[in-house]
Amino acid sequence: MSNAVIIVAGGSGSRMPGDDPKQFALLKGKPLILHSIEAFRKFDPGLQLIVVMKEDLLSRWKGIVHNHNLNAIVSVPGGQTRFHSVREGLKVLLKNTNLVAVHDAARPLVTHKIIEIAFENAETHGAAIPVVPIPESLREKNGNDSRPVDRTRFMLVQTPQCFQCELLKQAYLHDYHPHFTDDASVVEFAGTPVKLCDGDPINFKITFPGDLQRAEFLMK
Repeated sequence: MSNAVIIVAGGSGSRMPGDDPKQFALLKGKPLILHSIEAFRKFDPGLQLIVVMKEDLLSRWKGIVHNHNLNAIVSVPGGQTRFHSVREGLKVLLKNTNLVAVHDAARPLVTHKIIEIAFENAETHGAAIPVVPIPESLREKNGNDSRPVDRTRFMLVQTPQCFQCELLKQAYLHDYHPHFTDDASVVEFAGTPVKLCDGDPINFKITFPGDLQRAEFLMK
């Protein structure tokens, strides 16, 4: 039995400057997505690696794969939403896959420990997602009004979200619903509870222009 990771790289990066999709933005001299790939390769060199990306970006991506001498990466055209993209990635998993992680390409600082904890919890509980506490105050907005809420009741969700393979495949047989915000929400809709495990604030998602500078500083 082998394990796998589906790296979702379908975002347009509309909040980043320039015309380049953020998964191709340079971080320490190489495309952002390569840092996520390297983290999983170091964790388990035998891991199945599947990259899901918009079809019109695949030719450029395959050029990057060639230039960086990457091998054994399966590249798949994505779908209309994240849900549809992950579903496409699931279709190419090897038949003997045990556990599968789904990871955002835009989280380049994912650590060995985060990956390990998520896989271990998925093995035991079926489904596991890394989370971190919210360090700042929260308010709930309602029209022109707002009210404070207890931040200890909420967590920030990260990736990789890890699952037993057949469990995730069965969950993705359901039709798409707009309230599917991530893989955990799909699995929970199918009736499986999700185990929360330790994430890390360093595993943040590159979203805004300053995030690249922050990531480069943390990588020094």
